[in-house]
Amino acid sequence: MRVRALNMRAHCLRQNPAMYAHDEWDRLDAEEPGLVRYWFEFDLADDAPTREPGRIQLDGGTRAYRLLGRGAGVTGHNRGDCLRLLADVLGAPLPPVLHVLRSPPIGLSLAKEIGNPAWRGIWFPRLNIAGPVVD
Repeated sequence: MRVRALNMRAHCLRQNPAMYAHDEWDRLDAEEPGLVRYWFEFDLADDAPTREPGRIQLDGGTRAYRLLGRGAGVTGHNRGDCLRLLADVLGAPLPPVLHVLRSPPIGLSLAKEIGNPAWRGIWFPRLNIAGPVVD
């Protein structure tokens, strides 16, 4: 029942972001010890690769764009812990966060595309396949 309520809050967040501010998430994290999954989307407009007509480029842009361009799935102790894990891997300050989803649903169709969301670490892109982050 608790999981269903949290997923409903995540759905409501997408509909009305002001209603569920970050302090509400911190309160939820404090009430629920353990690990929490987050999905982040970032403002990468300044990091996108330049596109020239008639040229195909398979990768490009900044490191932030290549790592975070399709969003990021992270499991950690709280929202701040997840953002720290991303910043550590990026090796630079994170770009502005556009959207955050707490406890995103994960379907079986994604199993081959993501790491282990039960472990602490970055599961999308698939960086935590060797085991959880311990520090």
